[in-house]
Amino acid sequence: MLDPVTCLAVMHVKGHQDRNMAYERLAIPAQLNVDADKMRGGYLAAHPDEEHSVVHTLPTSGIQLNLAVGTIAYNIKQKLIMARTSEPMKQHMIDKHHWDEDTFNDVEWEAHRRATNQHHYTSEELH
Repeated sequence: MLDPVTCLAVMHVKGHQDRNMAYERLAIPAQLNVDADKMRGGYLAAHPDEEHSVVHTLPTSGIQLNLAVGTIAYNIKQKLIMARTSEPMKQHMIDKHHWDEDTFNDVEWEAHRRATNQHHYTSEELH
């Protein structure tokens, strides 16, 4: 009899396919991915005080870095640049605008980034 571990295979499944297609119409691997996402969300909600920024190394990861900001397993160059520049940029914004840290944290920086990018693309289209 084969050892069950030797029968395992790793497969990449594109995430969030349920955004564009009903769950019932998804392939089984995609349905399992949706189920896993829901279970993860439930676990995180039930354990809000646990540390979740460091993840175990996956067998398919070529490299994985565990930094103070969390685990980096993909887009490594981009995320390393962000990790290196985020704190100095934060301090610059606080000093420049005479904010305290709570004020800085109140800003929806992802929304700001998207609005800035949209403005940039719109401005380029006008020229």
